[in-house]
Amino acid sequence: MEITEINDIQELEALRPVWRGLWCQMPEASFFQSCEWLEVAWRHTKIKQQLRVLVVGNREHPRGILPLVVRHEPRWFGAARVLTYPLDDWGAYYQPVGIQPAETLRAGLEHVLSSTRDWDLLDLRWTAPDALDEVHTRATLAELGLPVQTRLRHQTSVIDLEGTWEDYCKQRSKNWRSHYRRRQKKMHAAGSVRHERYRPRGAEHGAADPRWDLYDACTQLAAKSWQGSSRTGNTLNHADVHDLFRAAHEQAVNLGCLDLNLLYLDERPISFAYNYHHQGHVYALRLGYDPEFAQLGPGNMVEELAIADSYQRGDRIYELGPAAEASKRQLRTRLQPVWQHTHYPFAWRSQRMRWRAAASSWAGRWRDKIKKIRRA
Repeated sequence: MEITEINDIQELEALRPVWRGLWCQMPEASFFQSCEWLEVAWRHTKIKQQLRVLVVGNREHPRGILPLVVRHEPRWFGAARVLTYPLDDWGAYYQPVGIQPAETLRAGLEHVLSSTRDWDLLDLRWTAPDALDEVHTRATLAELGLPVQTRLRHQTSVIDLEGTWEDYCKQRSKNWRSHYRRRQKKMHAAGSVRHERYRPRGAEHGAADPRWDLYDACTQLAAKSWQGSSRTGNTLNHADVHDLFRAAHEQAVNLGCLDLNLLYLDERPISFAYNYHHQGHVYALRLGYDPEFAQLGPGNMVEELAIADSYQRGDRIYELGPAAEASKRQLRTRLQPVWQHTHYPFAWRSQRMRWRAAASSWAGRWRDKIKKIRRA
């Protein structure tokens, strides 16, 4: 099968219309799989990496696109060259672009194996349990003669938006329902409450106003929150990612993927939920609130209002993300696994990384066993 490899980020501009067409056909695509996200993330990353975007089939009418990067990641012995998807943990899942992900993955990896190896390990992270799932990925790698180590990378909290908001509330714990009613009562007693949700339809529909006033309100709230003073964080206003978020905001608006929520008290913004959405799937990216109003629970409330509104809009899924805060445990309807498949080629440098990873995994399992024994 014809394969075209693109190594220059500037060349993606000509590929963008074709990429968008394949992306729109995918049943479970996300903003993070768009060409626009890759271009923005590439311009703002500080990690050394090489681009390897593989177009499978005729370039004018391809069957699929396999976006890959070779990232130089630090290891205990030095930098390792990792061939992986260009997601960098911003979202939960990634897969080849198009409606034939398995064929695209196989053809792309065949091309990679026939080329000069510029990587120390192949690490297909962020694999979903459906669509191109962990079974298909492992089967494809096995067919190509690539032994892999499969592990659970993390789990993401998901709300299946089935039924109505009232049905959902009835399924929550008694403790959650009690806190929810208390928050509603306290907030409305404090003043006039308004929830604004901004979802522009995108440039294709003539609705691509970025509404920087709303975005700036979110960044100002983020700066006031406890995350705003963190030097290791990556909230909207953090110096390391501020430019990335701002550039991605504009592209999300153009594609119709922005989902911005603001909660006002007497017309003063007090909390925000900044998300992306596509095809009825909402991905919760960042949440923040003004600590002056912490006793009212504004962070919880803006998220609850967004979820309730998603029921009204007919969204399918509200994904809360991989972290395990108590609030996510109370809101989610299920935990969904995110898989990682690693192949170490038969080379001394790569095998040394494999042994090191195996030793770390073995030590971690023993630590867990010892903790269980001590607790018992």
